[in-house]
Amino acid sequence: MRVVCLLFRETAAEGQCIRDLLPKIAEAVYRYSPQVALAREAVFLEIEKCRGLYREDSLLARLERVTNRFGVSPMISIAPDLPTALASARYRQKKRGLLPIEALEDYLDPFRKEDVLFKMIESLKRLGVQTLEQFEALPQGEVTSRFGKLSFLVRERLKRPSQIPWPHFSLPERLFERRVFYSDEGIEGLDALVFVLKGLVDRLCLRMRGRSEKIAALGLVFRMEAYSTLKSPERKWVFHFPIPQIRSHGILDLLRERLDFDFSQEPLGAPVLEVELEVKESAPGGGAQRDFFQKKEEEREEWESLVMRLTQKLGLPCVFLASLQERYLPEKGWERCLDLKQKTTEEVSATLPLPERPLRLLKQPVPLIRYGRSLTYGALRWRVKEWDGPEVLSGEWWDEEYHREYYRVSTLEGEELWLFRKTGETRTYLHGFFD
Repeated sequence: MRVVCLLFRETAAEGQCIRDLLPKIAEAVYRYSPQVALAREAVFLEIEKCRGLYREDSLLARLERVTNRFGVSPMISIAPDLPTALASARYRQKKRGLLPIEALEDYLDPFRKEDVLFKMIESLKRLGVQTLEQFEALPQGEVTSRFGKLSFLVRERLKRPSQIPWPHFSLPERLFERRVFYSDEGIEGLDALVFVLKGLVDRLCLRMRGRSEKIAALGLVFRMEAYSTLKSPERKWVFHFPIPQIRSHGILDLLRERLDFDFSQEPLGAPVLEVELEVKESAPGGGAQRDFFQKKEEEREEWESLVMRLTQKLGLPCVFLASLQERYLPEKGWERCLDLKQKTTEEVSATLPLPERPLRLLKQPVPLIRYGRSLTYGALRWRVKEWDGPEVLSGEWWDEEYHREYYRVSTLEGEELWLFRKTGETRTYLHGFFD
């Protein structure tokens, strides 16, 4: 058995209480081990079955980085059992026998709410017993007869510390992060608000990673000082993400852009006293270890961030991918796809038809007027440099049977056109442009 203890003995940043932060920190580190327990001032992780996933020194660095995001710096220790890990962190002593006699309280009940061995410990210290090693050397009968049943229980805990039951830790249903300011500390301006939101978004993303989930919808609330000129002391937003997000940088960029636009239309009329972020909807998002030699995960995150920002700016109907369909008729060979997941180069190459197709395809082919080696459509005119083809496409007799001869035409103007002629006709039609 291997237990990690994160002991918090200092005041949290931003005026938050340590006891309020402990469940959030436990949620953020939940991805490192599903066996998590909370004490009055500590978080415990049982990592015996997870040691093949990471080294202990690597885990300690990750835990330190996570807790720093919450504005705290705990004392961290690893030991074979729960009370030894707690006592080692509290007294900064790795050898169990050299732990001070006060560590008996941690062995009696690591999740205690009050000290019950104070009188016994003071008596032992007056007798010259200063360490756990000296206490264990005392005859058990003499200790029990003098100090009662609690001394017998603590001796048993010292012999079998790994048998202490772990209390169940359950993930909270509502996920939110809040920052409250005093009336004389109210903040104004976009930059100051974004600075506050950065810390809240970082923490929320850490907690979502711990749950192996991503954010599908995010709620934002500003509660302002109740000026008489305000219609409402609250401003609310809800952000729906077409692709669930877990990258704090991309979410923060979206919040900045949206707030910048809204404040230009309707500025804040009073200082903000409270900022709250809440996850409205979530989606499964199992984490994976990054590839050391490739940047597929980073490219995927950048792509998802781009799609999210375009969707918020242009609207969901205006952002889509072209999904190839098994149709012979080119103008019906694709349709809008709402699945905005980016495909790899290999996946795209496997689905592309041969030969190459133009990226810019007209909805309906348009007829061209031909004068010698020139082609004209309205005010547009191209001088033909080279014809490549033909490629014959035909079929779909059950719907609208067609037979076309397609050509790829290079022009002196630098554009490459995709043209076709119908069987039995001399007229040429423009159908697309190659890039």
